[in-house]
Amino acid sequence: MASNYSHTGTDLDSLLAPLGSGWPTAGTQSFAVGGTDIASRYAIASSGTAYGSTTGYTLNGIDVGTIFAGLGTTNVVVSTISTLSVSAALGAPSGTGTTGTTTVTASKGKQSGYTYTWVITGAGTINGQSTSTASVTATVGAGSTTTGSIYCAVSDGTTTTNTNTVGWSVQNTSSAFTMRVAVDSFFANPARYYSADGVTWGTATGTTFGGMYSGASTNNIKIMVGSSNNATISTDGGATWSAHTYPQGTYINGSNNVFQLMPASTESITAYYSTDGVTLTSTLLPSAMIVQKLGSNGAGHLVGAAAYDSAGNPNTISIISTDNGHTWSLGGALPSAQHWAGVVWLSGTTYVAFSPNTNLAITTNGGTAWSNVNGGAVPTGCPSSMAGVAMASNGSIIVIGSGSSGSSAGQTVSYSTNGTTWTPVVFSGVPGFSGISVTYINGFFLAAGYTGQSTVWKSTNGITWTPETIPGTSSYVQVVC
Repeated sequence: MASNYSHTGTDLDSLLAPLGSGWPTAGTQSFAVGGTDIASRYAIASSGTAYGSTTGYTLNGIDVGTIFAGLGTTNVVVSTISTLSVSAALGAPSGTGTTGTTTVTASKGKQSGYTYTWVITGAGTINGQSTSTASVTATVGAGSTTTGSIYCAVSDGTTTTNTNTVGWSVQNTSSAFTMRVAVDSFFANPARYYSADGVTWGTATGTTFGGMYSGASTNNIKIMVGSSNNATISTDGGATWSAHTYPQGTYINGSNNVFQLMPASTESITAYYSTDGVTLTSTLLPSAMIVQKLGSNGAGHLVGAAAYDSAGNPNTISIISTDNGHTWSLGGALPSAQHWAGVVWLSGTTYVAFSPNTNLAITTNGGTAWSNVNGGAVPTGCPSSMAGVAMASNGSIIVIGSGSSGSSAGQTVSYSTNGTTWTPVVFSGVPGFSGISVTYINGFFLAAGYTGQSTVWKSTNGITWTPETIPGTSSYVQVVC
């Protein structure tokens, strides 16, 4: 349109419109064109770079370019962005979801060449960084929601303006499962059962093998390995299992969301680590050895004791990893040559190593130096032969003995809170109990072995134990993980 107010033949509208695209109204200027104040007329042209030269139009001796420069701003102007969310069944034990998108529109400033920087809080990843449109992706546990906030900083190279801050959320509506303990009927007629409380049991489906001798749970995954390189893996807490094959026979351990696979052959120097039990990364031990149960402080410090050295002999070898099993080095020499069955972490830098004939050794500095417990003799209160060991979250250690299956008395289980002083606990009324394994999960211990009946034993404190019946008819049962 034309204002019909011209200067040297040029209409005022045409003259002022390109002057940095105008400025927002800051009040009337008493300079009217066609009955409209100049501030109102040109405010619609928006905020932009102030005009830097005179126009030749003056009001009370002040050039109109100067008036306009005082009315506005050089800042970039941005639009409002919207909240981001998604709610869907993403899977168990966890799944990944992506929200919808939001877009920011920029104007003013230099009018072009804008850059976009999205800023996020929370455990999510921005999609579309450096563009005007963004979304958020996050991995969320079943039955859970992950949230955060997001905004965009828009710049024209001179000024930067932030959008409003909005929330984002990714909800996984898949049903969460409870991590369960899993047991095998051993060798003959192999079957597998699972329970969240040690009392109510279900029968697992999928692939099972007889003779699973090692198992571990971490990162919501369970793995059992057998006498060869066969393995079975469960990702739903032990209800269903699938077969897997490893490069070699292995003892499986799991801690801090990483599985450690230790060689079950004296001819191998190679160990592996994995977050899912399927994709393996190899690493080397200081020498060929068999290492069964590792002690872990839950923060990446692992200690192991060799069951057999490279010649298959009793030994004094201990090994240490400070990076969750990615690398290994020799620890201090154990106080006597034994077929060491495993190590448990007690607290701080204290670990206890044990052998099948109940020799115990203790380290208080993370495995660099060891000493005998009870002078190397079987501690008072311990069974004379050990089959398994477990530690509770409160630091209680349980050792289960492997007594004679023909015994008429219940086999002793031992309890300790420091690794040096032990209290015997007898499973009374169970003739011929011979322990095979014990584990701690979901706040309780579960022990199993040969009982002459389909029974496992449960305890919440390591002192008082109750028998629990599992499905099936096997009298030879082991808790694996």
